[in-house]
Amino acid sequence: MKLIKKSVPGVLLVDDDLAVLRLDKTGSENRVYLSFAFITHGPGYRILPSVLLDDWGNEVSYSDLYDWIRDNGLRFPRAELFGFDPAGLQTQYFLRDLELFAEYPLYAFAEKDSTPDSAVLVRAIFLPGEAVDAPQRVATPDDIEFPLSKTDVEWWRVNLRQNDLEFLRKPPPGVV
Repeated sequence: MKLIKKSVPGVLLVDDDLAVLRLDKTGSENRVYLSFAFITHGPGYRILPSVLLDDWGNEVSYSDLYDWIRDNGLRFPRAELFGFDPAGLQTQYFLRDLELFAEYPLYAFAEKDSTPDSAVLVRAIFLPGEAVDAPQRVATPDDIEFPLSKTDVEWWRVNLRQNDLEFLRKPPPGVV
């Protein structure tokens, strides 16, 4: 079973337990490989998808899978989603077991052929720009395509040279 991954231009910044995707819209050859997880009802287990089988055994895979679940998930609760948990173990859930409307936890891989257990959970996405002096929290930009637009991450406008992640560790104003 092969994990579904989407290639995007960018760099993965990792500092201990904190991972950030810095997108690059300048045509860079640097790539990061993303997997959008689904969450189960109740305990909140996560599944990084590989393939879906609908009620008639038809296979849905790759980028079609997210669109298919968004458009048909409620009508096909017995469809089965196969994939991996973040530890790399194969797993399977019926769609009725999943939070179909929740934002996707975003996992990233440095290499196209990375194994599922090498995934890192992404907390934020940096949108670099030259005119940015200090990091600015922003809403998901309108030009970001689905399923990346539906991920459970913070979006930040940052300077092109922003590599320091410490500001993400500080609590927001008013929080002690």
